[in-house]
Amino acid sequence: VDVAAGAAYVSSRCVFVGNVPFSKATEEHLRQIFKPVGEIENVRMIRDKVTGLGKGFGFVQFAKEESVEAAVNLRKREVKPAIMLNNKVFELRISAAMKPTELSRSIRLRNFVKKGGAQGLKKRTKRWQERRHKRFEI
Repeated sequence: VDVAAGAAYVSSRCVFVGNVPFSKATEEHLRQIFKPVGEIENVRMIRDKVTGLGKGFGFVQFAKEESVEAAVNLRKREVKPAIMLNNKVFELRISAAMKPTELSRSIRLRNFVKKGGAQGLKKRTKRWQERRHKRFEI
């Protein structure tokens, strides 16, 4: 795995890029494709340890989370993002790097705070404990 120099990996600001050509594609190719979307902090191409060739995928980390959504929307355009090497077009597959469960967890947490936060949690915890005691009473 290539490690981006001096940058901390933040999955909520990253996109996964698949179908990247193995041999000749570079980080610069991905930078050019994603430059119009937003400021790029780093690009990581995953490479084989022995041969040094790309494994066909990588990650692009943006400075802002809003850029991730814009990058994912690139695949909905009429002209899909692609890399052309040796007269062959490689159409890139782009998706958010954050796992859907992580994303839904952060959304649930945000909604939780909006609906009362810790006070609401205390009330719910008390209800859960009361239900548990009722279930196990003899």
